[in-house]
Order: sequence, then structure tokens, then C-alpha cells
Amino acid sequence: FDPEGFGEIPRDDFLRALVSNEWKTEIPANKRDILFTRVKESRVDAVTFQDFVNV
Repeated sequence: FDPEGFGEIPRDDFLRALVSNEWKTEIPANKRDILFTRVKESRVDAVTFQDFVNV
């Protein structure tokens, strides 16, 4: 999901990834819900790797 390898995913790409089958099988629903809420409430254009692992 980070093809450039910059350590971040554009916000819209991240939101699409959250509902992908791959993420649904790998990431528990409660963590996906937390990530979704944080991304929707934030004003940043990308989600960093650190943002992701902090959940």
C-alpha cells in the first residue's frame, strides 16, 4: 500500500485499504475502526507508518 516506500500512505488510499479484503483478514475490526476515526478526524493528507503502528 506504500509503493513509493516513503513510509506513508495518502489519506484516500489509506481509507480504501481499510476496507480491502487483505486488511479485513489481517487487522482486527476494532483497530480498523480506530484508524478510520483517526483518519477522518485528522487534517493530514497522509497516514505515516508510525501513525499506523501506534494503534
